[in-house]
Amino acid sequence: MFEERKIGLAVVLVFVTVISLGEAGTRDTIKCAKQCEAIDDLTSAINNFAIDIYKKINKQEEVDSNVFFSPVSVATALAMLLLGAGGDTKRQMENVLHVEDIQRNAKLHTMYTCLNENLYGKTKGTELRSANKLYPDKTLAVREKFIKAIETYYKGSIEKLDFKQSAQATDIINKWVADQTNQLIKEVLQPGDISAMTVFALINAIYFKGDWVTQFNPCDTNVQSFYVQDDETVKVDMMYQESPFRYYHNIRLKAQFLDLPYVGDRLSMVIILPDEKNGLKDLVKDITADNLYDSLLTLKAPHTGRNVYVTLPKMKFKWKNELSSILEDMGMKKLFSSAVDLNGFSNDSRLDVSKVIHEAFVDVNEEGTEAAAVTVIAGGRSGYSPPPVKVNCNHPFMFLIYDKTCGVILFIGKVMNPQSSNATAPKQKVVEVVSDKLVETTLQNCRDRCRDDCYAKLLGERTRKNPVTDKCVECRGFRTECRKASRSSMADPYAKLFREDFTFLRDCKNGCKCKKIWKKRTRNGKSDPCDV
Repeated sequence: MFEERKIGLAVVLVFVTVISLGEAGTRDTIKCAKQCEAIDDLTSAINNFAIDIYKKINKQEEVDSNVFFSPVSVATALAMLLLGAGGDTKRQMENVLHVEDIQRNAKLHTMYTCLNENLYGKTKGTELRSANKLYPDKTLAVREKFIKAIETYYKGSIEKLDFKQSAQATDIINKWVADQTNQLIKEVLQPGDISAMTVFALINAIYFKGDWVTQFNPCDTNVQSFYVQDDETVKVDMMYQESPFRYYHNIRLKAQFLDLPYVGDRLSMVIILPDEKNGLKDLVKDITADNLYDSLLTLKAPHTGRNVYVTLPKMKFKWKNELSSILEDMGMKKLFSSAVDLNGFSNDSRLDVSKVIHEAFVDVNEEGTEAAAVTVIAGGRSGYSPPPVKVNCNHPFMFLIYDKTCGVILFIGKVMNPQSSNATAPKQKVVEVVSDKLVETTLQNCRDRCRDDCYAKLLGERTRKNPVTDKCVECRGFRTECRKASRSSMADPYAKLFREDFTFLRDCKNGCKCKKIWKKRTRNGKSDPCDV
C-alpha cells in the first residue's frame, strides 16, 4: 500500500495600507467610543503586537531602509483567519496577537466589531476606512459558519475566483485593492504571488487621508540636509512651522515626542525623534508597548502644550514585505507548516498558508485646511508659559498615526531617508565649515547647517538690487514678518529682521560657525553674512 501524500493548497493573505496626508472633504461624525463596550484589552493587544512586529521587521530590514505598515491591518486579517484556526495553530496565533485572555471570554471578534465601528468613518478633514475581502477558489468548500462570522464581525464580502486562471485572478484582486486605496496601490500582487495551487486569498485594506489642524506653509519649505548617517547626508525638502503643539521629552528613551494633530484632534501623527543623530537603533531596542503607552498618555496631558519650532521632511514612499517568515519567527510556526489546523475554515486538510503580503503607502506634505483655526493648548500653571522647544527632524526618526479616542496605533514606521521611495537617494559626505577659512563658508554650507528659519529663506531668495521686490517678501508667509520687523515697506526688510528673535540669530551664529562674517555684518550692516 502506498501512503497518501498530502498536497499543499496555497493560501495568500494580503494586507494593504494607504495613508495620504492632505485635503479631505466634509464628512459625518464618527461614533463615540463610549457607545461600545470597553475595548481597552483589544487596543492594548494590538499595540503590543505592533511593537513586537515592528522590532522584528527592523531586524530584518536593511539599516538604511524606510519602514511603514499598519499593525491594525495585519492584526485584523490574522484575527479573521483565527476564526477558522484550531489546536496549536490557534494557540500560537492567540499568543502572538496577545489575545489569549480575550479569547477565553469569547469576546475577541465582538470587540473587533466595536473597534471597527468606532475607528472607521468620515469626518470633516479626515477619512479613515477599511475593507475586508475573502476570495476562495470556486472548488474550495468554505464552512458557512466561517463565512457568516466574516460578514457579521468584520463586514467582509466574499467572491469566488478560479485561481487556475492566475493572471485573471491577480487582476481582479488588484483592481479591488486599487478601488479601496483610492488608486494609490494598484499592483499589490505580482505575477507568481498566486498560482494554480492557491485556494483562497484573504485581504484587509486600510486607507487614511487627513488634514493637519495647523498646516505647513509651502513658502517655509526649503532644501536642507538630512543625516542618514553621522557623516552622510541627502538633500530633502524640509517643512517648517512654529505653532503650539503637545510635546514631551522622554529622558529614559532619549527622545522627543511631538503630537501633530489632524482636524478633529482625534487622530495624530506622533513624531518620536532620538536626541542623537544615530540614536534610532537604541530607541527601537529600548522602546516597549508599556513605555510607549506611558509616553503617549503623558503627551495627552494639558500641561504638555507649548510653542514648538517644527522642522519635518516631506516624504512619500511605499513599503512592501512578505511577512510569513517574520510571523513564524514571532511564534506562528504551525500556521506556515503542513500541520496547520484550519478546520474551522474548511474541511480540506491540504490547506497551508504560503504568503502573507503587506504593502503600505505614505505621503506627508504641507497640505491642510486653511480655514482651520490654530488650536492653542494651555500649558503649565496660570501666568507661566514654558519656553519654546525645537524638534528638528533632520536625522532618522520613528513616527506613528494614533487614534487618541480608542488608544490604538493605526500605523507605525521609521524614516531613514525621506528621499527614498524604494531606491536609495544620493548621499553626500558632510563638510565641516572652518571659521578661519572664509572661502569655505558658502551660502550652501550656511543653509545646510543653520536652522530652517526666516533668515535662510530670505537669504536664499534675496534680490540684492531691489530688496523691496524680493521674492520672499512677495510670499504671504514672509511679507507680514518682514514688514513687521522693518516697520516700513520701503525700508530694507532685513536690516532689523536679522536682529529679531524671529530669525534665531544665535542659532545661525553658532550653527554656521560664521563668526567672522557675522562680526563683519554687525560692523557695516550691509553685506550678507554668507556672501563670500
